[in-house]
Amino acid sequence: MATKSTMQAAIDRLKARGVTEIVAVPLFVSSHSSVIDSTAYLLGLRKEKPEDLTMFASMDHGAAWR
Repeated sequence: MATKSTMQAAIDRLKARGVTEIVAVPLFVSSHSSVIDSTAYLLGLRKEKPEDLTMFASMDHGAAWR
């Protein structure tokens, strides 16, 4: 699960490389996952911040690649 800041950093890196269009393709096993709502919020497709997003953001997502 990405955070708003990691998604923005990735977008900024792509823009710096000259990318002008980004397509996000969500791949989820369950259409009833709270991760879907959180992703929609992070992509600006949902106005209300899901309650679970705070919990997801506090998790260690293996961000050692940064």
